[in-house]
Amino acid sequence: MKKAYTLLLTILLLTIFSYVSLQILQTKAIKSENIKNQFLYIQAKNHLSFLGRVS
Repeated sequence: MKKAYTLLLTILLLTIFSYVSLQILQTKAIKSENIKNQFLYIQAKNHLSFLGRVS
């Protein structure tokens, strides 16, 4: 009976660790995407500003 509880606890801990790891990785991916979009926005804004001065 003790082995069954140990196995159950191990499976539970692995599940929790996997869930937390996925949440952390998703958060990092979203932050990376936001930084990339922010850079592209600034770049597009600068291009539009430059074109406005040329015309």
